Amino acid sequence: MSLKEKITYSFQLNTTLSNLIKREIDSFDNYEKVLFSYLSVVNQHHRSITKLIDKETLSALTLLRPMYETYVKLSWLMTFFNTNKVDKVISKIYERKE
Repeated sequence: MSLKEKITYSFQLNTTLSNLIKREIDSFDNYEKVLFSYLSVVNQHHRSITKLIDKETLSALTLLRPMYETYVKLSWLMTFFNTNKVDKVISKIYERKE
């Protein structure tokens, strides 16, 4: 598979994932919404990188670090947090706003 084909496949996969998230977001609990928001950021960075690589520009490399950092945060949340912990954090945030 050529680089061009891999980029096209990756873009199609990201588009499918984005559409799934948009359709199903209302049925997610807070934990899933937090996870999918991080996943969405990783997805957007990846999509931007593929578009920039397609145009043969080195500026695509500048997006690698924030994409990796977001991925690490997402992995950490998935490993050490659960629905109850996320709900507690969100409720504390809302209490402070009121």
